[in-house]
Amino acid sequence: MKEELFEKRLLDLSHQAYGQGRYTFSNFLDLYEQSILSSLMRREKGVVYDAFGGYEGAERRMVRFGSKEELGYDQEFPLCLLHIRPLSGKFAEQLSHRDYLGSLMNLGIERNLIGDIMVMDKEAYVFVKDTIGPFLMQEWLKVRHTLIDVKEIPVREFSYTPRFEEVKGFCTSFRLDVMVSFLCKTSRKESADLIKGQKVFVNSCLIESNSYTIKEGDILSVRGFGKAVFDEVGGQSKKGRFMVTMKKYI
Repeated sequence: MKEELFEKRLLDLSHQAYGQGRYTFSNFLDLYEQSILSSLMRREKGVVYDAFGGYEGAERRMVRFGSKEELGYDQEFPLCLLHIRPLSGKFAEQLSHRDYLGSLMNLGIERNLIGDIMVMDKEAYVFVKDTIGPFLMQEWLKVRHTLIDVKEIPVREFSYTPRFEEVKGFCTSFRLDVMVSFLCKTSRKESADLIKGQKVFVNSCLIESNSYTIKEGDILSVRGFGKAVFDEVGGQSKKGRFMVTMKKYI
C-alpha cells in the first residue's frame, strides 16, 4: 500500500507538470524510492524527468518532471546547501553522519526534506529543501553538545571529493550475496536476508536476486552498512578464490 501511494504521488506530479505547463518537484528520494520511480517510468512511456541531489554522485535526489524543450524555460531544483561549523573548534566533538541527521530529526524535520550529509572532519555540508533553509539557519543551534554556526552557500560553489577506505580480501565468486557478505562482514544467510529485505542496491537500482553478478566499477549500497565501489579483481588463490578490492565510502 505504501508503494502504491508513493507511485500515485509521482504520477500526480507528472500529470501536474504536463497538465499545468510547469515544473513539479518531489522531495528527496532515497535509493529504494528512486528504484520504484525507475520501475514506474518504464511503464509510463513518454514521461520526461530528471533527478538531482545537489552534486554529481548524490545518493538522495529530488525528481523534476518537465523539460525546457516542452515548457520553454528552465527552473532550478528547490534545494539549498548548508555549511555547518562548530562555534568553537577547540571544544567541538567529532560528530558523525548519524549525529547530524539525529539533530535535524529532533528539530521535527522530516527525512524527505533532507538530502545528503557530508561530514568533513569537524564540519559538515547538508542539502535540504529550500523552504526549510531559513528555519535551520535560525533554529539549528547545536549537534549533540557542540554549538554550531549554520550558513547557506551557493550550490554551484560546492565541490565534493569522496573519501574511501580500501577493503581487500578473497571471495569465491562475484554473486551479490557473496559480495554483500564480504563488504558487510556478515554470513551468507544474513546477506541473503538483506537482499530479501530490499536493502541492497547496485548502481542505485534495487536488486533482489542473490545470484546477481556485480562487476568492476559497480557501486554496491547496503542500507545500514554504507556503500562501496567494486574497484578491482586481483589474482586467484590455489583454491580458486578471487582477490577483490572494494573502496568503501567514509
